Amino acid sequence: MPNGIEDEIENEGGDHREISVAEFFEKNKHLLGFENAQKSIITVVK
Repeated sequence: MPNGIEDEIENEGGDHREISVAEFFEKNKHLLGFENAQKSIITVVK
């Protein structure tokens, strides 16, 4: 039997969706070190 807290938690998570790893890093290139041309070259050479 769900209580008020469980209902609230389920309602708050409604705007989340699963994305692939590739899609995540496409949107967050800065986490890989590809945020600008200079850092991209340094990252590739390392």
